[in-house]
Order: sequence, then structure tokens, then C-alpha cells
Amino acid sequence: IYEGIGRRLGFDGAIYSPRIWSGSLYYSLAPTPEPTSNPTPVPTPNPTGEPTSLPTLAPTANPTTVDGMLNKFQTSFDSSTTSAGNMFDITTKDNDIEIREIGINTYKRSDVNIQIWTKEGSYQSYDKDLAAWTKVADLTVKGQGLDEPTMIQAGSFEPIAIRRNSRQAFYITSDGPNIRYSNGSSEGKEFGSNSDLVLYEGVGKRVPITAATMSPRVWNGVLKYEIIFMPTQVPTPVPTPAPTTTPTTTPSLRPTNRPTNSPTNRLTNPPTDHPSNREFKQPSAYFNYDPSSKYGPDNWGEVKSDRFWNRYERLITSLDNKCESGNRQSPRNLCRTSDECLEFHQPRPRKGMYDLDNHRTTKARPDAYIFPNKLRLSYKERTGRDYDKKWPEPPGVDFARNGSTGPDVQDLLNIDLKVKSEHRLCDKQYDAEMQQFYLHHKGSIEAISILIEANSRHNGHFQRLLDFFQEKFDKDERQCRRRQRRARAVLGSDSQNKEKSRLRGSNADEIKEDDFEEDDTEEGRSESIYEKIFGKFISLVERRTADSWRWDPLEPGDIWRTIHFWAYSGSMTEPPCFESVKWRVMDVPMRISDSQYDQLKKLMFDHVDPETCRKTSSDYKGSNARPVQPYRGGGYYRCRRSDYVGDKERKASGRRNGFRDKKDWRGVALLPWVEGEFPNV
Repeated sequence: IYEGIGRRLGFDGAIYSPRIWSGSLYYSLAPTPEPTSNPTPVPTPNPTGEPTSLPTLAPTANPTTVDGMLNKFQTSFDSSTTSAGNMFDITTKDNDIEIREIGINTYKRSDVNIQIWTKEGSYQSYDKDLAAWTKVADLTVKGQGLDEPTMIQAGSFEPIAIRRNSRQAFYITSDGPNIRYSNGSSEGKEFGSNSDLVLYEGVGKRVPITAATMSPRVWNGVLKYEIIFMPTQVPTPVPTPAPTTTPTTTPSLRPTNRPTNSPTNRLTNPPTDHPSNREFKQPSAYFNYDPSSKYGPDNWGEVKSDRFWNRYERLITSLDNKCESGNRQSPRNLCRTSDECLEFHQPRPRKGMYDLDNHRTTKARPDAYIFPNKLRLSYKERTGRDYDKKWPEPPGVDFARNGSTGPDVQDLLNIDLKVKSEHRLCDKQYDAEMQQFYLHHKGSIEAISILIEANSRHNGHFQRLLDFFQEKFDKDERQCRRRQRRARAVLGSDSQNKEKSRLRGSNADEIKEDDFEEDDTEEGRSESIYEKIFGKFISLVERRTADSWRWDPLEPGDIWRTIHFWAYSGSMTEPPCFESVKWRVMDVPMRISDSQYDQLKKLMFDHVDPETCRKTSSDYKGSNARPVQPYRGGGYYRCRRSDYVGDKERKASGRRNGFRDKKDWRGVALLPWVEGEFPNV
């Protein structure tokens, strides 16, 4: 619309120019008989007959919607029994899919509380381990009655994306015996399939998850899903000569010469069978752990610093790259030594004011980062100005040989987690390693290495740390999915389908008492009530004690299982590998369960960049540990119980050297009597 003129009455009246008409135009477009070569500016009332032969340069402003564009998989709705929920697996075939709606079978026509949990892989071996699952929905729905689908609509939970040729487990549960399902013939047996997925017989579950499991059972439900294109788990090391097939989130007129930070805007040609020979220039701070790569450990001397450590004002150690030229490089293989322990008391911990949870007494929370080669918990550095402002103090340690001046306790800066361990004890490599870095008042770094060994009991204190990183992991994954959905909306393929549920007569709500699972007997209900009361009691106790129980990275028992260690002067274990780092490698490993180890690896290796949706890990064969380094910078020593005992033992025994015999240890509130690894070394 263009600017025009104003005019007095009649064509002979005076003209005033320029003038802008004030008004509105309402109009509609009729569909063309054949597909247009370019999209219409607004959607047509009905979709066109055939897709265009080539994608248009720009998508329509608003895509047309067609009922039924979500694919549907439905099991039988001939239920025979009732309990709180089900666990079952599905596997995908040749397409990536995203589950947008889920239907359940409930006999109720009133409100039902539903939770949906999911995990990669099978539910088997995890049917009593809630920590292994990710919750995607916790909501209330209106039941549609017996053997009728009660739909959990799109938008009420985060869509569940599943890669092609993958197995995904589901745990769909209620807070009581509300879910109907059928008896099966064999747990794990294929129950049904279509062109995109296969569903297997699973189990019935009581609540909570640790309660009884009934097997085999067949879930009664509906899965509505969309075929999507998920980014590859690992980007190709160099760009292909032609762009890849999958449409990207924002189009460009031609493919770029190298991968862009933002995806391009056109459907592109099929991917090549092999990477091209052209070299992809990585960022100057990039490195990985592949020994055959030009960015691998043997070539770290060329890596520029990412300047992370430059932020610390009190750190005066040279940050020059020493990965190849340094004499005191870490990690080391520590074993036999003739050097005497140079320390005369245990590392004395200070709990600090930080916590991972948001209690009313929490003064500050550390920041969680998921980097390509580690998980990092970062605490704020306190400078002189912060001491004056009484900034919340972080955890800290009073090390022996701190020096004659300066504060006794050194502040904690970072905690890094790596898989597998970088340090080794007498050639033994452990499953993982926690590295705690403290800033010495003289400007150097003091580091504590806590080796981690899986295949043990559940470690409750360590689980809180995993859950804190899980929040970051899930947040980035949700942001990635939102970007994918926006991209599909722009490309005109993000349509949703609302299914109209049929209602049956009131007789359909009638259920016989013997239809219920075992937990719905009088005895079962009593047990459930007991469990609920006990659960509420535990929750109350946790709330009452939360203010006094902060997460402690120096917690004795679960985190620190010893006060003795090997010690040496070394370096950081990643570029720029700067030196003047005093390492203390604790001689008793932290112990965690197998499921916690699996969660740690998932956080480390399956994290996606929220902007590009690409996996961020730079691991090599499931490890981001630097190889053991040749050491040319002197010896190392080991401190044992014969060198010093713990402060609490010294006080309890009344003797500088502690108790004479292990049997005298009973009743003393201090670290357990734990023998160090390789006690005869």
C-alpha cells in the first residue's frame, strides 16, 4: 500500500499531498489448481495437491494444518487387571521420532494424577532405581473410563525424541491403583509393531518404584508421534562437499564452506559416504583425547588457552602452555616411593556457606558447567573486596605446609569430574576421578584427587551432585528441543493433532475386585498407606534438617573416605597444562553404584549444545582422561596413618598417635577405619 493524496468533495476539489489513508482491508486467497513455484504469503484454506519438486527459498508465514498428521501406535484396550503403572520398552526402526501425545487406560472418569518417566535403553535392571530415570510429565488428567484412551495431550509434557534404531524405556505411573493393563505371555516379548516402532511386553508396578513388580504385563495405551530429523550424535570432523539431507533450522541461499554456528536454510543433497579431504579448522582452544587426531594429547602444545583461569585475580602462576615443554606434567602413576611424608596433620576441611539446593538458609550456589571434557562445579573467588563485603565463604581446606603467612584455610575454586581416572595407583586406573582445586594464598593451586570406583552401594551424597548437573543437562536438552520445534514450525511441518475421545456408557466404569493386582488387596492397601505415611515422615525430617545439612564436597564417609594420600608437584591435566599445582591423590577411592556411574557417563558424553543440538563431548572411546605423563620434576611422597592421625581420633584417644589398636576405635564419631589402597607400598 502506498501513500496517496487527500481530496475535498468531488473530483474537482482541492488536492492535499502527500497523505496516508487510514483503513483496513480484509481479503482471502483461493487455492491454485496446481502447486505454486513459490509459497503463498499466508496459508491456503486447504493444502495443495502435490508437493513442489524443489523446496522454496522461504517458508510460508504460517503452515497449513491437517488433522491426523501425527502418527499413531495403539496397543490393545482389553484390560484384565489394575495397579499403579507400567514399565515397558519400545525400539525405533529407520526413523527418528518424537512422541508428542500419550494415551493411558484408566477405569476412572474423574481426575487422575499421572507421572511419565523415560530413559535410554531398557527398563530391566532399573525397575527399582528411580535415579536412572528422567521425569517428563507430572500432571492431572480427566479419566475417560474403562478401556477408553485417556489422552495426555501435546504441550502438556516435553516431547520425547528417540533416535532411529534405538531402545527407549517408559515408566508410566499413578499415585494409586488407577492404571489398567493386560496380562502378558513373556516379559520382553514383542507385542506389536508398525513401520516405525516395536513395543514389547513389560511389567506392572506398585508405588513407590521400590515396591513389587508384576510380570509379564502389557501396557494399554496410545503413542502419537512425529517423524523428525535429529542431528547426528557427533559432527563430522570436516564438512562434506555437499550439504546434508536434513533440513536445518534457518535457511541460507547456498551452503557455507564450513559448518556454521546456526544451521542453514534449505533442504540439501544427500550426505557423502565418507568425509571429504578438506580440512576443517577447529577453534584455537579446541582439543580432544583421540591419540591419532591432530588435536589429541600429543599435540596439545599447540592449543591456545580458553582463558578460563585468567578470571582469577589472585592466581599468579604462569598460564603459558606447558603441555609439551613442562617438566612436571600430570597425571602420574603413583606407587612406590622412598620419600618421607612432609605433612604433619590431616587436611582440615571447612564446610562453607554454599549449597546445591535453594533452602532459605542457602547463602550462595555454585555454577554447574558441562564442558566437552568434564563436569565442573565452580565457586566464586573471594578477593580482598569480597572479604570486606562478607561474601559467603566457599568450602575450604587447611593444608599442612601452608606457609607462615596468609590465611590458614584455602578457598575451593572448582570441582571437576572426569571419566575415567587420570591418576593411577600402582598401574590401576579407576572408573572416574573427582578433582578439587583450591587457590593458595601465594597464588598457586592446591589440588585434591578423589578416585572413584563403581560397582558398590548407592552413594547418597554424591547423588545430590549428579542431580545438580542433571538440572543443567535437562535444561540444555529442553532448549535444544525448543529450537528444533521452532525450526519445524518455520519449515511448515510442525502441526498438531487433537484426537476426539469417545465416551462409553457408565457400565464401563464397573470393575470387579479380583481385577486388581496383588497390592489392591486389603493387605496391599495397608502396605501402601504405611509407605505413604513413612514417605511423608521422611520428607518432613528432610525439610527440618535441610537448613543444617548442606551439600559438602569434603563430606567424610561418602566423599572423603581417608585423610591420607600420595602428594607431588605437577600441572593441570588439560591445556594449557600450567604447572605449580600441588596434587594430593587420596589413597582410598570414593564408591558409587553402577547406576550412578551410568548417570555420570550420560551427563558427560550425551550432553547436547543448546544452540546447535550437537553432542559436546570430546571423549575418546568413553574416556576423557589424559594419559599418564613422563615426569622429570622430582619425587613424590606418601602420607600414612603412621605419619599422623585424624584430629578427632587424636582428641578421642588423648594420644598424639591415636589409638593403639583397631578395637579401641568403636564409638568414635570420625572417619571409619579404612585401609588405604596398596597398603604395603
